[in-house]
This record gives sequence, C-alpha cells and structure tokens, in this order.
Amino acid sequence: MQSVDGGLSQLTRGDLGGLHPVIRRTLEQHAGLLVGAGFVAEMDVLADARQWLEWLLVKEGTFIQMQVTLDVNDVANYDYQRSDWFDLPKRGQDRAVVGPYVDFGGTNEYVVTITKPVRSEDRFLGIIGADLSVDRVEGLLRRLARNTVGLGAIVITTDGRVIASSVPGMFPGTLLAGLDVQVAEGDARSKGLHVLAIAGIPWRLVVLSCEDPRACDRDCRSCIGLVGPGRMSR
Repeated sequence: MQSVDGGLSQLTRGDLGGLHPVIRRTLEQHAGLLVGAGFVAEMDVLADARQWLEWLLVKEGTFIQMQVTLDVNDVANYDYQRSDWFDLPKRGQDRAVVGPYVDFGGTNEYVVTITKPVRSEDRFLGIIGADLSVDRVEGLLRRLARNTVGLGAIVITTDGRVIASSVPGMFPGTLLAGLDVQVAEGDARSKGLHVLAIAGIPWRLVVLSCEDPRACDRDCRSCIGLVGPGRMSR
C-alpha cells in the first residue's frame, strides 16, 4: 500500500500539483492504453476542499485536468465515494479492477479502472489509479489469446462480463450466464470450456475447446449461455 507521512492537516489542492510530473510520465509510458490517471482524495483529507480529484486526461496528445461537479446538490454530482474503484480500496482491498463501464461525468470514455489505496499509517487518504481504454485492452488481449492459446478465448470479469474476446459476436460488455468468478472448473468443462485464473487481477480466461471458433460461432455462444450485449455505465 502507498503511504504518505506528516503534515496532513496542511495538505491542499495546490500541493497535489506536485504529482503532475509522475502522472504525465505514467501516461506517456503507456500512451494509447491509458486515457487518464491520478489521485482521488478521501473526504476532508485536504484543508481547502472536502473532496477532490487530481486526475489528468490525455486528449489528442495533450494533458488536461479532469473537471467534475462535486456539489451534492447538483444533479450532475460526481459521487466517487460510492464507486467501487474508490470504495473497495477504502475497505481494505489492495487493488481494485472495475469495469468495463462508461465513465459518465468523468472521462466519458469506455474504460477499466485500476486503483490502489493511499494510506498514512492507519488513515485512508484516498486512491491512486488509472483508466485503461477498453478498446486498446480488448485488442491486446484478443491478440494474446489468439497467438498463445490458439483456440477461441474470452477474458471475463468476476461477474461474467466480457473484457476481450477472440470469438466472433462476443463483444466487450457482453454478459455471459453461468461464467462468473464462482464457476466450477468441472461445470465449465461440461460445457466444453476451460476457466483459468489471471494472476494479479480478478479476471478469468475462458478457453473454448473447439478447434476453429470462426466456424462454430453459434455453438460457442450456445454452450456458454449468452445473456445479452450491452455496455455498462457506473
């Protein structure tokens, strides 16, 4: 976990500007994959703001500060305190991987958000994190699955939502019945599938046993049990 020491009562929004070189360097190192990154503060950590996001976006090669509404009386309020990417690290999870979803009111992009808690001793100060472009993640994982597995393969979230797929018709955001994180390997194999854990993140790699998924799209969709497509929002 990340630690911050000393002077917390005097920390202000202006102090967070010192994070910009690190954030920009991170975005540059992962250009195209990351659409934004930064720090999001816990309630009342800053002396001059109850809530705050020091979050930089990449727009056409330019870094800009993300602007959001943090007024609870405004219908457009960006209530990040209730978002899983903030709440899970706050409740003790060392790493949260949330999405895919459309970040309405924030980046307004279709993203996967990865975050970690920032703490000073036992005090939760907020999170650091980044937003990954789902289109870029899907492309990278699809090529990896095709080149290394050699069979139809799908990467799913803990609730069975598709992140990436090399199977025609199974797009990112599609929800697959019976393939959440609790699926038993025996049950999966009875459907002609193999479900493998992915180290470090709460996703699963689902490998289809068919020899050519391009020739049996209908059968593949049937054995997995497709519920329906749709992109999720926060």
